[in-house]
Amino acid sequence: MDSRRLPKSGQASVISIASHLLIEFLLDNVATQNIATITTSTGRYDITRALDMWWDQNKDYSYDNNSCAPRKACQYYTQMAWAKTTNIGCAYA
Repeated sequence: MDSRRLPKSGQASVISIASHLLIEFLLDNVATQNIATITTSTGRYDITRALDMWWDQNKDYSYDNNSCAPRKACQYYTQMAWAKTTNIGCAYA
C-alpha cells in the first residue's frame, strides 16, 4: 500500500468501525491495524493508553520460542516491535 494513502485509509477505517461498533482486523500483508476501545468521561483521548496496553503484551511473549503464552494475546505487541515495521499512524473516532 502506498504510504501516502495510509492516513486517509486509517482514519476511514476507524470511523467505520466506531460508527458500526465493530472490531475488525485488516490483515492483508501490507497494512495491519491495532485497534483499541477506550472510554473517557472527559471527551479527551490519550493515545498513550492504547500504546501502553499493546506494549504490555510483551510480558506474555517468549523470545526463546518466538511465541505467546497459551491463551494470551501478543499480536499488538509484536506488530509494534516487528523489525519490518516502517510506518506507524494513529486515528480516533
